[in-house]
Amino acid sequence: APERMPEELVRFIQHPYISREKVILREENETETLMRKIFSLLRDRCGVDFSHYKPATIDRRIERRISVNRLSGLEEYYQFLQQSNHEIAVLENEFLICVTQFFRDQDAFEMLREKTLVSILEKSAPAETIRIWVAGCATGEEAYSIAILMDEVMRSIDRHNDVKIFATDISPTSISTASSGIYNFSEVSQLSPERLKQYFERVGDGYQLKSRVRRMVIFARHNLLTAPPFNKLDLICCRNVLIYFQNSVQLQVLSNFTYSLKRKGFLFLGPSEMIGDLTNYYDSINHRYKIFQKRSSGGPKPADFPTGQKYSRKFSIPALSSTFQRRNPRGPLYGQADEIYRQIIETSGPACAIIDENDEVLHLLGGIHKYLKLPQGGFSGNLLKLADRPLATALATALHKARVTNYAKEFVYDNIPFNLSDTKLTLRIRVSLLKQSVDTPHMRLIIIEEKPDLSADSEDHKHTNRSDAEHNRIE
Repeated sequence: APERMPEELVRFIQHPYISREKVILREENETETLMRKIFSLLRDRCGVDFSHYKPATIDRRIERRISVNRLSGLEEYYQFLQQSNHEIAVLENEFLICVTQFFRDQDAFEMLREKTLVSILEKSAPAETIRIWVAGCATGEEAYSIAILMDEVMRSIDRHNDVKIFATDISPTSISTASSGIYNFSEVSQLSPERLKQYFERVGDGYQLKSRVRRMVIFARHNLLTAPPFNKLDLICCRNVLIYFQNSVQLQVLSNFTYSLKRKGFLFLGPSEMIGDLTNYYDSINHRYKIFQKRSSGGPKPADFPTGQKYSRKFSIPALSSTFQRRNPRGPLYGQADEIYRQIIETSGPACAIIDENDEVLHLLGGIHKYLKLPQGGFSGNLLKLADRPLATALATALHKARVTNYAKEFVYDNIPFNLSDTKLTLRIRVSLLKQSVDTPHMRLIIIEEKPDLSADSEDHKHTNRSDAEHNRIE
């Protein structure tokens, strides 16, 4: 009502957030306790841990929400959060900064085209798939920008490689928007008329990317701090994401990126981001626009993140590590045991997968990739969706049997026929529960072994077949 406006305006301008006074005082012990409680509340309700974001970023956004809700301080805001699921969702969106646009920083994208995309295509075989990861893709404009550039470059040099762009973000709302590929007029206004005509079509009041561009991009929800990274990548684009993380977490994410890139793969960062302590792994292609090229294969071990989340990606053999360190604690193998173990497993070890209670892949080892395939449509990390159908049926049955016995011992599912290209194989699946802890509950180890060839008419080979496995699964 008009007569109440003066009172409300005075209250508004006198609020500490508007008068630029600090509402959140980090030096007070009570503040840290309340912050931990707020992070815990968000983690329980939204599944995201914001405790490793930079405090200044977190404080500004909480102070803003305190002001908007006309509250007096952090304690009162925490009480309000406990009573309002809507405010929890709003605060999560406040933390998940979604600022993006098509070809944001045009000169940087032009440099990416000339120094990176052309090189990737010219050095790849015609039948080779180009693999790109856009991490923190927000509502998709950046991923589609790279898809448009790839299309332009392929047309200019008359190359038509298969291109797979994995575009990921932690926000399900952003991923939903990105997947539609539809944007309003203001969101496409910075595009040239030529690009708008070439790559978009009118849909209602907006513009949608044409299907040939959308087919290049696979959108998926992904948490950079807790989920395993993609691998064997030609390019990783992660712009204006790392700046919101604390320095130690920035280094951990960059270590994962370095591990994920192919030899001579490229890393494209935002204008305020750098590779820090990983300079030995990269050559600077363009310092101003933050384009780097990985020098050699390998790289730092994928980092473990102290995020308080359920799972850790580290998978090592403590006995092997302790043997190296006990015999020669400062010898030539000091600190290399995990890397040596990884190389042995990749070249000679069994095909292994570590999954959670929802059958989502946490880690892959050995030669298991040859049994898996990339599903059509949206990307999935579910092992049963990644496996070929006959193997997926057998895996589902083996996991079910293991659950029935409550993982009392290792469950073995034997004599599974499997066709790999033109080769007929007989597989054995072993399922066991890994050692549990508070941070890593319900992790299961799947090992797939190839058995010696059995004749098609032998009794052993007849013991298990596809229809048997399907019947078991139905039961």
